[in-house]
Amino acid sequence: MGRYERQILIPEFGEEGQEKLSNAKVLVLGAGGLGSPVLFYLSAAGVGTIGISDFDAVSISNLNRQILYNEQEIGRSKANSALHKILNFNRTIHVIPHNIRITENNADDIFGQYDVIVDCVDNLLTRHLVNKHGVKLGKHIIEAGLEGFTGFVMTVKKGEACYGCMHTPLTSSKRKIPVLGATAGVLACLQASECIKVLTNIGEPLYSQALIVDLRTMNFNKAPIRRSQQCPDCSFTD
Repeated sequence: MGRYERQILIPEFGEEGQEKLSNAKVLVLGAGGLGSPVLFYLSAAGVGTIGISDFDAVSISNLNRQILYNEQEIGRSKANSALHKILNFNRTIHVIPHNIRITENNADDIFGQYDVIVDCVDNLLTRHLVNKHGVKLGKHIIEAGLEGFTGFVMTVKKGEACYGCMHTPLTSSKRKIPVLGATAGVLACLQASECIKVLTNIGEPLYSQALIVDLRTMNFNKAPIRRSQQCPDCSFTD
């Protein structure tokens, strides 16, 4: 337990919290700007099984924010590169690569293997697909999104408002989203913290609310989210 000594010293965490992390299974969807720090911090905390889902390859434009990769890995699979980086960082955990696109046909099978889903994808259509299937399966989902200096984080669980309740339109866009690497890092750390809180049952996760972050002004504000009968993802079955 020496590796995790400092977090075990947290009074409400202790060895019981570490045991919960060791037995947990977390799927990180997207090993990019958000997924890179999330993967590092979950593996650093000792989450026992971590799934990495990404079908993309490393490109030069990724390197301002995707801290898992370097120039020598351009053109290589993100999922496989991330797998080796995380195992080199902590060989006591189990890491599973999913080098495929998440679709309507495979989402339930993949999501069903994990306790918590950390959604680090960068397009709305995939985010709604993840939200819909995660809600259907009763999974906790740690959501985050960003643009430039701003972003949000929220945590979804059965019976609470989900990402679809925010009325985000189901649209597809090829627009390149401007991203500051440091913004991705801040939001990813918040996602990792939310995931650890959920797994250890410590603190108050961001249920039915979004934490809105603006790093230009250093404003952090919580906005309530209500369950909506117009939600495209939430079935309202508790």
